[in-house]
Amino acid sequence: MSNNGPLTCARTSVTLTTTGGPSGATYTYSGGVQANSANPATATVSQSGPYSVTVAVAGGCSSIARTTVTSNTVAPSVVVTPSSQSICSGQTATFTASGADTYTWSTGATTASIAASTPGSYSVTGIRASNGCSATATGQLTVLPTPTLSLDNARTSSSSRCDTPNGQIGFTTNVAGGDYSVSYRTSALSGVQTRTVTVTDSRFVLTGLSGASYYGFGLTSGSCTGTNSVTVTLTGPVPPLVSIQPSAQSICQGQTASLVATGAAGYRWSTGATTASISASVSGTYSVTGSASNGCSATATATLTVNAAPETSLASSGPLSCSLTSATLTASPDGQFYRFSDGATPIGTTNQATVTTAGIYSVTVLTGNGCSSVASTTVTDDQTVPTVSISPSSATLTCANPSATLTAVGTGSFRWNTGAQTASISATTADTYSVTVTGSNGCVATASALVSSDQAAPSVTITPTSGTLTCANPALSLTANTSAPTLRWSNGQTTPTSP
Repeated sequence: MSNNGPLTCARTSVTLTTTGGPSGATYTYSGGVQANSANPATATVSQSGPYSVTVAVAGGCSSIARTTVTSNTVAPSVVVTPSSQSICSGQTATFTASGADTYTWSTGATTASIAASTPGSYSVTGIRASNGCSATATGQLTVLPTPTLSLDNARTSSSSRCDTPNGQIGFTTNVAGGDYSVSYRTSALSGVQTRTVTVTDSRFVLTGLSGASYYGFGLTSGSCTGTNSVTVTLTGPVPPLVSIQPSAQSICQGQTASLVATGAAGYRWSTGATTASISASVSGTYSVTGSASNGCSATATATLTVNAAPETSLASSGPLSCSLTSATLTASPDGQFYRFSDGATPIGTTNQATVTTAGIYSVTVLTGNGCSSVASTTVTDDQTVPTVSISPSSATLTCANPSATLTAVGTGSFRWNTGAQTASISATTADTYSVTVTGSNGCVATASALVSSDQAAPSVTITPTSGTLTCANPALSLTANTSAPTLRWSNGQTTPTSP
């Protein structure tokens, strides 16, 4: 025995068929199943399970056949995604069915997905092709109203302060009272700005706005956002016109500059000072922020350049002396402007001047940047006359001493009136001898010595001038008559009388 099962949602009954039975046989099915009258070898069943048939012939012989009817009636698991959703007015929602092979929606659509824009329930019946079984699922659509935004000029005003902006933009709307998110753009900031506002009596106000242009407004209620493309320009308060006088200046090292701020009610400098004016002596940029009574502020800057003073020196070619009656003063650095103190005679426009008297002299050196410095030097005067003398201070030439040595005593170089330049000379003639000594400072002094001569021969006579020796007078006495202090006879005697 066989069957044409299984049972399905599309096939609610199957036929049991017995084969091989002889003609005239009787068929008895189990479970009270009745054989088909037209063909007892078949029977129709609508339940799954095991079935048997007893085939009997005349004479009492019989045999049994068996078959099992299976069932495939599992319904598909139909799902609508999403099962519930909300859209804003004017939008379209999509519902998608899954879990079956074919679908039929309550709208009449037979696709897996449908578009919907009307609030309500959307049902779909899905059928499994393998067994014809079906199942139904439902999706729920809620359509929310889109918020409206209308500019409320009566509640729109510009800001009057910079420190605490108090500008505002008012709107009317159709949403109920409560807190909502409002978005907008502004020329003063980048990106979308978002705030929470409170709607009261269909109105709300964006507060605390500064001077700028505002546009791209959006009000969000739930998942719906209403927009308004209006551009609202709020003016801001006028900031103070702050300036620094002078805006740029140069001073010399060691000097102090004064910077004065104007145009505001209060000031704060980059140095920390809060006065309208400050003193500065360091190169750099100085800034000041001025604040007005409306909370607005503005900043101004000024530059200060501190020029270095020249490194000045003053040198003298002195000291002054008998040989150097003027000294040259030389200032450095070269190539600048020079102003010498009184008593110094400038040499043209150069860095030099001459002086003829001892003293303290100064020069002021002025550079091209207007800075100057002073240097000084002391010019001394050495006109001390050297001392000189001649030793001996006088001398007498005699026949015994026909020359005299004269020696100049002093420090320096010597020149005699004889032309000699040695310290000592030999005088052989009677005369006045002078020597001039020149000191290291060029000053001179002169000394003189008198050399006299005593070289006259003494007179001498012999008395008698002649005589004759005789036997009676074998000796003759001769007497020398002279003014000379000494004498010597030819015989060697040194007395005035010689026997």
